[in-house]
Amino acid sequence: MKRAFLFLVVISIFVSCNLLMSQKTSSILDTKYNGFYPVVMTGQKIYFYDDSTNFVFIDTNVIISVNEIELIKKQKNKTTNMVELYIELTPEGTIKFSDYTAQHIDEQLAIIFGDKLIVAPTIRTEILEGKIVLTTSYNDNSIAEVIDAFKQFKQ
Repeated sequence: MKRAFLFLVVISIFVSCNLLMSQKTSSILDTKYNGFYPVVMTGQKIYFYDDSTNFVFIDTNVIISVNEIELIKKQKNKTTNMVELYIELTPEGTIKFSDYTAQHIDEQLAIIFGDKLIVAPTIRTEILEGKIVLTTSYNDNSIAEVIDAFKQFKQ
């Protein structure tokens, strides 16, 4: 009788733990992140760069959400001919980003769209304007996917 009871308790604990883990994991993995996020030493969500060997952890509290972004478009750098991503923030986003960058000099920031890590630069100075140009290793198709993800989110 004691063995049967103990067996049921063990099974019950095992099932409960698995349910809790699956709920926690699915809520993190099912969430699509779009916007600017702080990079932290350890975190809930990990993002890999294109080469899949370097990565960052992000704090899932968004700094700049997609709602604070006015425009995203692809452009070519006239000097290097590299593909760039141009991001223009709303007036509210510009103020928020300026305040954040002033307080987080020498800290890293992850820019994520369509659940893809676009770039994770280190903030070197306060950024006063809401116009951001990102040079990334993404090709034309990947940049188009980022822009499409932004447009779908804005609809």
